[in-house]
Amino acid sequence: MGRYVVVARLKDNRNFYITFSKQAILDCLYSFPTDKGLEVLLEWPLDREVEVEFFLELINKNVQYYFIKDRETEHKECVHFSSL
Repeated sequence: MGRYVVVARLKDNRNFYITFSKQAILDCLYSFPTDKGLEVLLEWPLDREVEVEFFLELINKNVQYYFIKDRETEHKECVHFSSL
């Protein structure tokens, strides 16, 4: 299991669940949205297919909101995309 857990709600009412441990992926989340579009996927340190799929959903504006939790600190946060 990863340190971070993300549960996202997609616009078609599906849920997306991802876990990861790399701080670099968390940094990618905090640098979103980006003006580079899909090109940014070449620069970001995404190793697993599920990581790429999640960021594709973000870039394609298919995510309504997501919750992220740090399992070590128990810090939780919610990010909404009402304007996307």
